[in-house]
Amino acid sequence: MMTINEALAPLGNGFRNLYGIDDKLSAKDMAKLLSGLQINNLLDDGQYFDTTKGDSEYKIINGLDIATCQKYVGKTILISFDINWSGYQNTSSENNRTGIEYGIKFKNSPELWVEAWLYPDSSSGTKHVCAFYKLPNDEVTEIEEGSYYNQVNNDAMIKATNIKIVVDPLGGVVPANLLANGHGPFLPQADYGANPYDNYAVYPDTKINMVYGKKYKLVAHTNGEFSNNHQPGVESNRCVLWLANGKLSQIISDSNTSTGTIFTWGWDTDTYWLRVNAYHHGTANHIQAWDVSITEV
Repeated sequence: MMTINEALAPLGNGFRNLYGIDDKLSAKDMAKLLSGLQINNLLDDGQYFDTTKGDSEYKIINGLDIATCQKYVGKTILISFDINWSGYQNTSSENNRTGIEYGIKFKNSPELWVEAWLYPDSSSGTKHVCAFYKLPNDEVTEIEEGSYYNQVNNDAMIKATNIKIVVDPLGGVVPANLLANGHGPFLPQADYGANPYDNYAVYPDTKINMVYGKKYKLVAHTNGEFSNNHQPGVESNRCVLWLANGKLSQIISDSNTSTGTIFTWGWDTDTYWLRVNAYHHGTANHIQAWDVSITEV
């Protein structure tokens, strides 16, 4: 006999494809979606990026304009696409991502960059990429850029389809990044003499207020390997993230940081800054971190 969950699975898959979401949907979620089925796609339908059809470094996204964005201020939007790739090579720290990016300027609020990127972790694969953003309840004054960008090696095959920007159908709330200026990139290239591989920098514009006993989630990207193992005398491709001030330096990254490291802050409630450690000598170091996000769980 088929269970209720098995019976609802095709409907859930249909909603995930329709809206571009990848969350598991409960029966209550699907009832809500069915009661007010409406797709507010900010983009023109049928857009794609395909290197086999002549697309190369970037392709302008059609449908983004001030009037359309203004309709959805104060709401949570979801940007998503499906992607198939092959022939990827991680040849440099600058050629390691492909995806969508555009900026929205507001009358009174800071500019918001809306982006969804794939950072390939293998030479070939297939994935669904999505990201949520909460739009300020403010007047939109300008849309910047608005393109699909291909920033991987030129001979890689990239095919992105089902490109969408929609209003979150479940009205979700996007957790705020508590770390200021976490976009980066953060590329330490210091020389500390006695420990030549202890290559680190503390970034003074990345302030964060941490509270004792609260739980946080760290997500970031690197062209190396995230770790919680600090070995300053050993050369490696590890990348270790810390929070530091004049009184404390505490490692917060681990091997899960690319997808999400959950941790409870067990130290003083205080202001801290991001420290990034790499383990190659001085200016020869190429290991870096970027898009560092710390949110409260």
